Amino acid sequence: SNIYYLATSNGQPTLMRVSLENGVYGTPQPFIEGIEHFRTDFGIDENGKNGLPISATNPGDGSADRFITAAELAAAPNSACTTAGSRCFLLANTVAVKLYVLARNLEPTPGYTDAKAYQLGGTSVAAANDNFKRHVFMSTVRLVNPSGRRETP
Repeated sequence: SNIYYLATSNGQPTLMRVSLENGVYGTPQPFIEGIEHFRTDFGIDENGKNGLPISATNPGDGSADRFITAAELAAAPNSACTTAGSRCFLLANTVAVKLYVLARNLEPTPGYTDAKAYQLGGTSVAAANDNFKRHVFMSTVRLVNPSGRRETP
């Protein structure tokens, strides 16, 4: 298991990784330099093929019906997996993840001032009005095991 987080390493914003091995956290390692922000949204399968909410008799169809933020997931009540909207229900029905990454150059560009705002899903990140060029990357990753089990041929 790996944990990813943002920190400063060698004076650069960096995506860091620490591994959990045999119940013990290893030494944090710089993973990718130049990463200033990242955001993760979770795709929830809430409806079956018939468009009705999933239940014991109406399984999901394997596609994300909506995406929620990590904050929404953390704020969900912690109750039974059968309770719609509970944290357990949302995690059990997560079939995709959207990843947003804001990366910047490692070296400043002379004469350039970054005054843009960058959209990471529903979050807007203002540039620091500095000399670094930035770019947002986004990808949706399908979680094959949970989504594939729900598909019907």
